[in-house]
Amino acid sequence: MTKNKSGYNIQDILAEMKDEYWQGLAEIEEEYEERLECITFLLGGEIYAFETVYATEVIRMPKLVSLPRVQEIITGVFNLRGGILAAMDIRSLLGLPREPITASGRIIVLKSDRFSTG
Repeated sequence: MTKNKSGYNIQDILAEMKDEYWQGLAEIEEEYEERLECITFLLGGEIYAFETVYATEVIRMPKLVSLPRVQEIITGVFNLRGGILAAMDIRSLLGLPREPITASGRIIVLKSDRFSTG
């Protein structure tokens, strides 16, 4: 290999730069850590979360239609773009007291392969 006027070998410099580049990429992969993306919400003064894989959207409190003879967790059903979803109040599952539903409340819409709910 030939050296230029300054005494440096261009091929060696390029090879060294290439090695540094690939080493930098390897270090980035090692630093990568798995992260879990969630939506958080507050109930009874405590923070809870759902994975965003399941929590597809947050909507304003729609008009809920009550259903007779359903479990206490189901507060009613509502229309979401032509689909009927059950509205669930998970406070009872978490051992929290029920609170009145207000217009300022929000519903987190959850979807999975088997069902959708809010």
